[in-house]
Amino acid sequence: MKKLMTKDEGIGLAAPQMNVSQQIVTIQTQDGIFTLLNPKISKKSLKQEEMEEGCLSFPGFFGIVKRPYKVKVCFQDEQGKKIKLKAEGMLARVLQHEIDHLNGQLFIYKVKRFTKGDEQELWEKMRS
Repeated sequence: MKKLMTKDEGIGLAAPQMNVSQQIVTIQTQDGIFTLLNPKISKKSLKQEEMEEGCLSFPGFFGIVKRPYKVKVCFQDEQGKKIKLKAEGMLARVLQHEIDHLNGQLFIYKVKRFTKGDEQELWEKMRS
C-alpha cells in the first residue's frame, strides 16, 4: 500500500481501494508514512471546514467537501498496539477520507461542488 500511495503521489490509501477487504489505512504525514489497522473515529468536532479533496480512485476529479476540523481516532499499529490519536486540519481530513473508504463511503458522495473534472462524466463512468 505504501508503495502504491507514494507512486501515485497520494497522501492516503485504504485497503479497499486495492480490492483488499481489510480495515487498513496508510497515511503520509510530515513525519513519514504510518499504517492504521481497524481505525474507528471515536469523536468529531462540531467545527467543520470546507476544503478541496481528490482521491486516487478518481484521478482528475476534485471537489469541495465539508468535514469536521478535529477527530479522535482509535486504531492498532502494525505491531497490534492500541493507539488513540487526536488530529486536526489536514490530518483529520485525510483520516476521515480514508476511514470513509473502509465504510463504503466515497468523497464524491460528499462533494458540495466539483472543482476539477466533469461531474456528468464521472457519474457516467460510475454507471458503466
